[in-house]
Amino acid sequence: MNLVVIITGGNSGIGLSLAERFAIWSQTLDNSCFFENAKVEKLTLVLACRNTKKANNAVKNLLNKYSNPRLIVETLSLDTSDLDSVVSAAKEIEKRFEYVNFLFCNAGALYIKSLNWKSILNGILTHPIEFLGSTEALNQEVGLVSKQNLGLSFATNFFGHYALIRKITHLMKKAPLVRRIIWTGSHTSIYGFDKSDIQHIRGQTPYESSKYLTDQISVLLDTEILAKYKIRSIVTEPGNVSSNILSSLGNNVLNFLVYISFLTIRLIFGVYRLTTTPWNGSYAAYSTVFVSDKDLDGTKKSFGLSSRLGHNYVTRQKIEFDETFARSLIQEFDSIIEKKTT
Repeated sequence: MNLVVIITGGNSGIGLSLAERFAIWSQTLDNSCFFENAKVEKLTLVLACRNTKKANNAVKNLLNKYSNPRLIVETLSLDTSDLDSVVSAAKEIEKRFEYVNFLFCNAGALYIKSLNWKSILNGILTHPIEFLGSTEALNQEVGLVSKQNLGLSFATNFFGHYALIRKITHLMKKAPLVRRIIWTGSHTSIYGFDKSDIQHIRGQTPYESSKYLTDQISVLLDTEILAKYKIRSIVTEPGNVSSNILSSLGNNVLNFLVYISFLTIRLIFGVYRLTTTPWNGSYAAYSTVFVSDKDLDGTKKSFGLSSRLGHNYVTRQKIEFDETFARSLIQEFDSIIEKKTT
């Protein structure tokens, strides 16, 4: 059997580390903790990325390191902020593959305007541990919209993925034995959501808002909407990865200082959510691949953690789910897809 895995945002950061974990696994294709009654003979990795040049370089590097007869690595042009790109990507997926086993909804962006030095000082002095796991230090861009006039963070982090799922569900339900959607979520999703501004165009925390929607919709997909097709939808949380936080500011010095700070604080104080590196951050999503369906629980979020010395492990926590609200969201989102992609 050929296992087909699509990773959005697979050319860098957590997405690339996730692809690398799969590439390493392809060298043996050990099924002892995977399928009970099937043999995986080939792995097709698809890096679905906005920047095709970076994606091609990522493919080249992966094959240089891990090339073997069982591994195929491809690229796919996809910009989750642009529904036209999502539709084109879905059509291309349908041309290439009879089915899709795994869709990792990993692509995303935190649009930072500047650092909030007042909040940084206050956080360090009054609640340093909690501060490290938040976005308090960041002034996010407000009012950004996509080509289709949707909230940019909303479209990039959540809605583009949701639209893609809707467009390729017919392929996923054909997949032999395992069918999973695995989201990259955030523990900050509980902060700042405003039901009167679902796309969070006007608010100060659009990133957190997009992750709240991810939580709500994933639970409903897993427990009801996709359950009849035996497609699972699981939210994972990578922990705090230093390279992700300030990447949009393009300040390598600050990135390095954050990296050193995370390592030091984790070692001294045991703040285990400071996974720090993309490799560690990819563990929660990757480990979910090897959990049996009967042991998966779509109502819980899988949190990636690292010990003081960087050993990775996962804990699971119940998602605060508003079923009535989630159902209303599904209706609204499906209506947007129908209007803007047909």
